[in-house]
Amino acid sequence: GEALYIFDRTNIKNGKPLGDGSHIIYVNGSYDGDDPLGWLMRDFREPDPAKMHNKVLAERVNYLKNIIKGEKEMCQIMEEIAEKRFQKGIQTGIRKGRLEGIQEGRLEGIQKGIQITIKLYRQLGLSREQIIERLAADYDIHQSEAAKYVYAE
Repeated sequence: GEALYIFDRTNIKNGKPLGDGSHIIYVNGSYDGDDPLGWLMRDFREPDPAKMHNKVLAERVNYLKNIIKGEKEMCQIMEEIAEKRFQKGIQTGIRKGRLEGIQEGRLEGIQKGIQITIKLYRQLGLSREQIIERLAADYDIHQSEAAKYVYAE
């Protein structure tokens, strides 16, 4: 319910303040006091510029909401924000796809290596149980997983 919350940064290990003069200030957006900060917070929530206390804010909101040129400016700003988010989403998707592709390629490589190793061990005359034990050790996998490869051959 307070208007402002002010914090000083401290060293968590020893509890001493950082001492660089910086503070973290949180403004309570729902603060409704009868003072300049309370009026400003109400203005931020007020959709009608005619009911705002702060005239500079009221004029800007009126321009962006009610004047054709301002509406076009606001639409352009929103389109730019949407485009940036869209591009960021595409880039994130590309990175994620590449990582998934790399992981899939590694998995395929490991599986191919296991298959070749199984054939080699069979040519050496090892039993299924011996092959399973060696695969588990060679590829650092559980014996039950190694057995799946051996019995799939």
